Amino acid sequence: MLRDIMFGGKRHYLDLLEHSEEGISTSVLVDRLKKLTLAGVIRQIDDDTHKQRTLYALTDDGVALAPTVVALSTWSSAWQPPSAKHAVRTRMLVEGGEEILSRLLDDLRATHLDQARRLPGPSVLDALQQAFDTA
Repeated sequence: MLRDIMFGGKRHYLDLLEHSEEGISTSVLVDRLKKLTLAGVIRQIDDDTHKQRTLYALTDDGVALAPTVVALSTWSSAWQPPSAKHAVRTRMLVEGGEEILSRLLDDLRATHLDQARRLPGPSVLDALQQAFDTA
């Protein structure tokens, strides 16, 4: 689920429930969201587009986890071959090295912490999602 928030652009409860590749139940999703919120990894914010909807956003600590999530994805792909969709994201992040990781963190800060993007060029999150959707 953290991967879905971080890389998949899923920020609403229903998106996480209905479009999660894990196929998790409502109770498991609620429990995970609660634990991640209490741990300070994500936060809930009001969705300006709909009064009854809440957005989930990464906190500073959540953004700081991105390199760890990338490292775990890279490590796990050596032991358990990922699906083609996930492999393409991992490959892009590994091949891009420190530059793409820096750009990814910048994109995550802009998306989740409302900070302006500092680096010129296309969004890494958009490129990762496009590659994921195409695979």
